[in-house]
Amino acid sequence: MNTPTTPAEGDILHLQPHTLTTGGRALARHGRLAVFIDNALPGQTVTARVTRCRKNYAEATLLGVTAAADYQTEPFCRHFAECGGCSWQHMPYAMQLEWKQRLVHDAFVRIGRIAEPPVLPALASPAQRFFRNKMEFAFENDSPQGIRLGLRARGSHDVINISECHLQSQRCVRIVDAVRRWAAQTGLTAWDVRGGEGFFRYLVIRETLYTGQCMVQLITGPEKTGGNAGARAVRQLGDLLAESGEGITSFIHGERRSPVQAAYAEKTLYSTGDSHLTEQLNGRTFTMAPHAFFQTNTAATEILSRTAADYAGQGGVLWDLYCGVGTMGLGMADQVTSVTGMEVSEEAVQFATLNARNQQVPQARFLAGDVRRLLIRHKEKPDIVITDPPRAGMHPDVLSALISRAPRKIVYISCDPATQARDAAALTDCYRLEAVQPVDMFPHSAHIESVALFSIR
Repeated sequence: MNTPTTPAEGDILHLQPHTLTTGGRALARHGRLAVFIDNALPGQTVTARVTRCRKNYAEATLLGVTAAADYQTEPFCRHFAECGGCSWQHMPYAMQLEWKQRLVHDAFVRIGRIAEPPVLPALASPAQRFFRNKMEFAFENDSPQGIRLGLRARGSHDVINISECHLQSQRCVRIVDAVRRWAAQTGLTAWDVRGGEGFFRYLVIRETLYTGQCMVQLITGPEKTGGNAGARAVRQLGDLLAESGEGITSFIHGERRSPVQAAYAEKTLYSTGDSHLTEQLNGRTFTMAPHAFFQTNTAATEILSRTAADYAGQGGVLWDLYCGVGTMGLGMADQVTSVTGMEVSEEAVQFATLNARNQQVPQARFLAGDVRRLLIRHKEKPDIVITDPPRAGMHPDVLSALISRAPRKIVYISCDPATQARDAAALTDCYRLEAVQPVDMFPHSAHIESVALFSIR
């Protein structure tokens, strides 16, 4: 039998993926070489182009499926083949949940070095379509048509115009279409990443599930040609949207000068309507800034919050690390004696304090600053810690500080099983991993949120 030769970048391989890995990439074998393939599924036969090759593994991009898996379903969006917004539409939803549980389990075994992690079946999102409360759309120049506005293509920074999307509401797609047509008529250009010039950068749409708000934010680069043609045009867009009958409750024009690609305005130039967002979670009302972090699937966040509250239990001093506008800590205020939230964003802390006051929770206080430094200065001993860090997980100094404080419970919320499992490995000398509950916030993608409960040994 001939042994397959080691491929080189650019080679096209015929492969049969047999499993999925963290991040949702399919894994196949080319001889003894592991090949990770974007956008493929186990059970398929595929052709893929090698994009990177190392001694023990290779990475490849899917070119085509020559034989479908027997469980595949028909994607429901016309943009599925090219759009990077979804990757698992052709997998039945029940199977998506099974794979997400398995990916979390595998991360805790492989990275967390926990032989039998107590990972529970993933809880389903209450809605599998039109569930997102926020989406970010990018602009791109498109000669000769003028302007593209939509989502990034798979594995690319190129923008595809979308005519439908099943992630946010159908109203959202209509707004995108209206803004795209308006932008093409202005004669202004989109931001060019390579040249660092242009006007239109991002369109951000936020909707609330329970309070009926719809906030539209247009993020542009600075005007460099003199005059205020761009600013005048944007105000006309605000008027157009207000008269559109789409129920838009606020419009914001923000400016971003940084060349870094991020849908975040550094400065607000113009706004009309509601100056903030208000939403409910499990009966509590939260107010937040237009760009504040809030979980993107409101109904599933309620499940996540209830799970964390159940794990936290009753009584004692609660710390809420990376607290944002206070959703987790305030949601548990009735079951503990006091809440102390810590968050790097001063603005988020201001809103968390406002939310505590509005909800009549005098036993809650919120501190602004780097969580590492706050933990060093804050000498109080907590009984329960809720932590919901960024995707990168907790800094080793934060983990050390928590272990030294020895709370009886740590409830760890994460959007990345790999970093959560890594941090679990640092905790398990002093803590016992009691349960890991995946909660699906992101149907039709490989992303999964999970809540882990650690009890002191």
